[in-house]
Amino acid sequence: MSADIKQGITVIVRLWRARVSQANCAAYLNYLEQTVFAIVGDIDGFIEAEILRRDEADGVQLVIVSRWESMAAIRQYAGDTPEKAVVAAEAQAMLQSFAHDVEHFELARRSTD
Repeated sequence: MSADIKQGITVIVRLWRARVSQANCAAYLNYLEQTVFAIVGDIDGFIEAEILRRDEADGVQLVIVSRWESMAAIRQYAGDTPEKAVVAAEAQAMLQSFAHDVEHFELARRSTD
């Protein structure tokens, strides 16, 4: 985890899943980096994001894990229904499928070096 996350502060973890073809994976990852992460990076209360990837026979499964200081910060990105995924039409065109809902968890513990 990022050194920016300090013990004793609340961290909300937002998880979202999608599937993309092997052919579209690089373009979609670039879209996330250049567009989505650029937007959330400017939101006060955004901490960090990671992309988890698993290659499978019929495509690539992606899990986007983002960390936030509060649900209020997430609402700055996701609006009044933060449990709904924010997936622009441009992104949808690259994906095979995606979760329409996201999951939120409060970070309960973290290991440190």
